[in-house]
Amino acid sequence: MGTTPGGAPSNWLHHAQIAAGKRVADTHLFTALMRGNKSAYARKDGKLIPLSPYHHAYHFDQARLGRFLASKATGIDHIQTEVAALLRDPASGDITALQCSGDRQIDVDFVIDCTGFRRAIIGQMGAEWKSYGAMLPLNKAIPFWLDHDPKADIAPYTLARAMDAGWMWGIPVHDRMGCGYVFSDAHINADQAKDELETRLRRPVEIRRQIDIDPGRLDQSWIGNCVAVGLAQSFLEPLEATSIHGTLVQMLLLLRATPTQLAAGPLPTERAAFNQTVAGQVDDFADFINIHYAGGRRDTPFWADMTEGGITARQRDRIAAWQHTPLSRNSFTPLPGGLPHVEEQLYTPVLGGLGLLGKDASARAVGSPGLKKQARSALAQLHQDFTGAARKAIRHRTFLASLAARD
Repeated sequence: MGTTPGGAPSNWLHHAQIAAGKRVADTHLFTALMRGNKSAYARKDGKLIPLSPYHHAYHFDQARLGRFLASKATGIDHIQTEVAALLRDPASGDITALQCSGDRQIDVDFVIDCTGFRRAIIGQMGAEWKSYGAMLPLNKAIPFWLDHDPKADIAPYTLARAMDAGWMWGIPVHDRMGCGYVFSDAHINADQAKDELETRLRRPVEIRRQIDIDPGRLDQSWIGNCVAVGLAQSFLEPLEATSIHGTLVQMLLLLRATPTQLAAGPLPTERAAFNQTVAGQVDDFADFINIHYAGGRRDTPFWADMTEGGITARQRDRIAAWQHTPLSRNSFTPLPGGLPHVEEQLYTPVLGGLGLLGKDASARAVGSPGLKKQARSALAQLHQDFTGAARKAIRHRTFLASLAARD
């Protein structure tokens, strides 16, 4: 979005759009690409040329990625087994060994629990689950696949579509569309959800299974010499971008300690600081997801319930404030340690799309005549650049085919 003029908020062009009654999304290249089902690449001399320093966020086959990472990891033994019990030091409570199937015992200094929803190890260490059910009440999911129309374009984006009692995701990959409906069973059951899907999509769907979900996090991610990461530590929504991001951040935090320090065990204050930081990051994302339901819908029982009581007091207060005060980076408290968190760059497009940012407040953010002139010029240049880039871009289906040909 170019260089921010001195004294202007970092999201100044977003505010210029809102003040003019236009779409925040039009300040991003990907809007132009999405409209034409284009990728972020052009083709030149038989090679793919990126059109921007910002590319796709990719969906991947997690099993194949796991095999790839395993092939790159050196000096690591991969043991296929099941943990039957923990052996613990009677004084400290730390884990000394894992009792595995086949009477195998594995001595340990430090354990990272990556067992997902089972929480097979951290659950035995006394960690408790803090549910976000009141603010994120969708507790069932029914995944299914849809075939691509071989003659149609493939969308270069993930779909999140509001439904009567939740929302549907649609992830277009090379050979099909991975879909699912995540819903509240306080409002509909799985059969009703399937009926709604088939009515909306105008085709039959074959539900693969029903998944029980409970959005939330552990009260403590790190107990003794065991730390839980990924889905063992928290879960917010089925697309799991937040989970992947959170897992990477947790691992970066752990990398600040040496193996010797991990084995010796951190000081209680250090462990408490880690737990507070990780919990704060997950809470931060939960707030952000909650605000997606603040569009004011009342046309179904689920949406009426969300509008009347599903938005947290914290987020209601923020929405009220941003009607009068321009949303900016200063609207958010940084997380400890300078960790990345949800700020104006994510909130502004969402709230702008929902019509929850005051036009007058945004007008004040770009209030000076000089800044308004700069904004008009910058937006006109972006429109020209984006239109030209989209014209050069190859179809997303073509892009995926070129990647598959390299596999």
